[in-house]
Amino acid sequence: MKRVWVFLLVAALVSGCVNLSQEQYNRDKAAADQICDLRSNPALQPLVGKIPLSASERENPPMRMLTLDTYPTDDERVALQAFDELMVPCRAANDAIGQRYSGQTPEVASIRGAYKSAVRGITADLYLRKRTYADANRQMQAVRDEARQAISKVISAYNAHQQELAASYFQTYMNSLPVTTTCYGGSGFATCTTR
Repeated sequence: MKRVWVFLLVAALVSGCVNLSQEQYNRDKAAADQICDLRSNPALQPLVGKIPLSASERENPPMRMLTLDTYPTDDERVALQAFDELMVPCRAANDAIGQRYSGQTPEVASIRGAYKSAVRGITADLYLRKRTYADANRQMQAVRDEARQAISKVISAYNAHQQELAASYFQTYMNSLPVTTTCYGGSGFATCTTR
């Protein structure tokens, strides 16, 4: 019975931590998304509807962005320069979330760094008119998806390892508990029960 209570206590503590962590993550992510929402910035108005300027547009770019087969005008090139500068706090906010919630293992740091470099390179190519908006947006989406999948694999491997460690520690703890044997006897024989 004592083992069952210990197991239930551990399960309750772990599930509580997960729920609190998820709630905090959601709050932190919403704050970062607000920092990264650049749709209303006057300097970027020439780019509205042409490149993703918010988290929701980055997650699910509208079809128009994926099919806009034009190159930036001179005004849009000026806006692209402003976009690159305005993305600095957005990148910092997302880096902080990445460090806090997915760990800053060398693998994750490498993936995040490669992703940021690739996106800036795609934006530079767009600025230089080496890519159309459609090409740039599709490429950014592909790079984002690849980075997300790679980070997910690293985190899954880390979580599996942590679960194995927790199970091992729990089993070690359970094996260290004393074994109680109660014997009932009478009339020359004894019945023993071990718990």
